[in-house]
Amino acid sequence: MFNMLLAEMINVVDQAGLPRSLTDWTQLYQAINKIVGPGRLINRQAFTSSANYIPASGATLARVRGCGAGGPGGYAYPNPTSGSVSAGGGGGAGAECDIWISLSGITSVPVTIGSPAAAIASDAQNTGGDSMFGNYVTLKAGQGGAAGISSSSSSSSVTSGAKGGDYIGGTASLLLTSSILKKGASGPVGLAVNGTAVPGFGASATFGSPGAPGGDGAVNFGAGGGGGQSLSPGGSLGGIGGGAVFYVEEYA
Repeated sequence: MFNMLLAEMINVVDQAGLPRSLTDWTQLYQAINKIVGPGRLINRQAFTSSANYIPASGATLARVRGCGAGGPGGYAYPNPTSGSVSAGGGGGAGAECDIWISLSGITSVPVTIGSPAAAIASDAQNTGGDSMFGNYVTLKAGQGGAAGISSSSSSSSVTSGAKGGDYIGGTASLLLTSSILKKGASGPVGLAVNGTAVPGFGASATFGSPGAPGGDGAVNFGAGGGGGQSLSPGGSLGGIGGGAVFYVEEYA
């Protein structure tokens, strides 16, 4: 029985290509690490508010996925006459990243989570704050949808959707070759045609669902808010975009 156990352990050491040693009692551990190699997932962290990222003990590599905040939907202006309608454009999505970084020598990384902009009764919406993972990447928020003007039952108007957020890559040497950066999706247009209002959906995002037409807010992260819709004398705000987030997977 003892010969069998010893032979099993020696076989692992031999398969790893390590020279046998009578004095080194860590050879089985070394052999397993060499055969399995790096890449074992050991921890996950999520950031929905600004903080410092502290690598987990033993982590040597991190996959950082995230998105900037989504933009708000466009405002739908009041209608001065009966039968008139207005429809705002959809908000754009925040920029996204999927990057791999080496944690060698890294003890802390500042993480900034930009807030989504509130929807306002205006021609132009505000843009949310930038989201940053140290100096590795900056993810900009999606822009707000354009305002919908009032159109009568015998006319039409098209309201522009909003552009998605852009990204800024950090120092090239800090991003591994398998990293991905991409701009956020643009929000769809809003339409007001012959007394029918069709506001724009918010732009879709990887980590969230867009706001529905009519001023609904986005769900979870990164997506745009739905454009406002007005069928009455009162105006209608667009929906707020989703917040920003960074997910960090740590590997040994």
